[in-house]
Amino acid sequence: MPSTYTAQRVIFLHIPKAAGTTLERILVKQYSREQTFVLQASELLPTLKDFPAQQRSQIRLLSGHMAYGAHECFAEPSVYVSMIRHPVQRLISHYRFVLARPHHYLYGTVASRKIDLEEYVHSGISTETDNGQVRLLAGHARDIPYGHCSELLLEKAKQNILEHFAFVGISEEFDRSLVLMSRKLHWANVPAYRRANVATSPPPKVGEETIRAIERSNALDLELYEWVKARVFSEWEAEAEQLNRVHRRFLVRNRVYQAVTDRFRPVKLLARRAVRRVAASV
Repeated sequence: MPSTYTAQRVIFLHIPKAAGTTLERILVKQYSREQTFVLQASELLPTLKDFPAQQRSQIRLLSGHMAYGAHECFAEPSVYVSMIRHPVQRLISHYRFVLARPHHYLYGTVASRKIDLEEYVHSGISTETDNGQVRLLAGHARDIPYGHCSELLLEKAKQNILEHFAFVGISEEFDRSLVLMSRKLHWANVPAYRRANVATSPPPKVGEETIRAIERSNALDLELYEWVKARVFSEWEAEAEQLNRVHRRFLVRNRVYQAVTDRFRPVKLLARRAVRRVAASV
């Protein structure tokens, strides 16, 4: 990975269930809400091209569940960042996420047919379950039929990362990834944060047979994950002494931040509920 990046715009390619909501909140704080455009659905991306040029040029952070290619909406230089996750854990989390949200586009099918995890992955219900991370990073989220991803797609994802991404981290090493990303994007410090959108119940036990089945059907995602992980650890080891110092200081500061925000969190929750009640009564 190049040592640093300077670009007028950062595009956060938010891969579902890979610590993306937490990272998105961190990024918004860095670039301000006024200069952030969060894409609520990838289908809306073409509408960006219809924005007046001046309005588009003012966007410093574009974030959303989208495939590589959003930079084509802008005349000015853009650089991507992303976070990926081990495909087995990501798909387990994705399955639980769908079942917990009746408004999700897959919920009706999964719930009515009582689809279990292994069937969820193999059913072809969505290309999201078929090497979904490689698809997004290669720029081919849905245009390749389920089960037809190839090594060429994996190589395209790697090429995009090498040429157009300031940094791709791994959610299992979120803090170290955040330290490296902060350096790449020239942030003044590593920002403190609270984890967002985390499941409150413990993950279910998944049998070895189901795990192997997920690995086989997402072999390209698994290969990409190991490649990115090796790059992250290699970069860390190259400057381990300095980065370890930064990491230790950050961990202390983040613990303090979380302790302080924990004290005020109940007050914020009560205030939000009060506002909702007032709004509902009007």
